[in-house]
Amino acid sequence: MLDEVRAFYLKEFSAAAAYLAEDGSDVWFESAIRDEQGRLSYDGPLGLPLRADLFSVKDGEPQDRLEVDTESMLSFEPFSFEWPGG
Repeated sequence: MLDEVRAFYLKEFSAAAAYLAEDGSDVWFESAIRDEQGRLSYDGPLGLPLRADLFSVKDGEPQDRLEVDTESMLSFEPFSFEWPGG
């Protein structure tokens, strides 16, 4: 099941990257977001750097930012499994 969820996400991610590259832009993947002074922006309870899924880039400057999402949430019944090694 996890393989199916990952495959679905990768299909959407690949399509979004191809869309951004249509006009010849470079595409940066999962780049950290920085503030106007160039410092990393942090968020969340763990204080991790904010990231965007995709940026289109021309002449080294980010142009557009795109987050990969679905129109509907994937849902499934809870399940459990044995984790190898403990």
